[in-house]
Amino acid sequence: MGRAIVLTASAALCAATLHAQQASRPCAVLLLNADRQGHGSQPLPGNNATNYDVAGSVRLQCRGQPIYMNADSVSVLGGDFFHFITRADFRDPRYHITADTMFYTRRIEKIELRGHAHAVDRLTGSTLDAPYIDYFRAVKGINDSASVIAMQRATTRYFSRNPGDTARATPYILTGDVLHGFGASRLRANGT
Repeated sequence: MGRAIVLTASAALCAATLHAQQASRPCAVLLLNADRQGHGSQPLPGNNATNYDVAGSVRLQCRGQPIYMNADSVSVLGGDFFHFITRADFRDPRYHITADTMFYTRRIEKIELRGHAHAVDRLTGSTLDAPYIDYFRAVKGINDSASVIAMQRATTRYFSRNPGDTARATPYILTGDVLHGFGASRLRANGT
């Protein structure tokens, strides 16, 4: 019984709190690099009438935050919706997330990862893998706490940070049709 409680709380830490401690303000996206259609560290257009396409090793950053998003190509629609095409990558000091494709909706701080989504907790080595992950960043005034929904046979592998925990050598593994994490302490799994 105790192991199941630890697994649930620990897996939730891995799966649901993707950098909640740092995401206290919305992302103001800066273009750091694009081999075609833009260079330099400049704000991307942000009004609702703007569409913007960049290609070739595109690198973006949330201004004033150590949060980076990268892909081969990015299409910005209306200054709010970002479509990261091929080799999408999200990084902050604690987490590294990759997928075939990524969508970011700025006004609701939602990141959608599609195709071979893989999240790694750099501190513990814990992972979350699924073909479909939706992540809501914890941002004051938008999302009170971080939330993640992983679908289509999602699997989390949790490696403990506690010295006496057996999960340091062998991870706890939780797989389900749907994993839904809330904040830093709860994870619900549905399906087998």
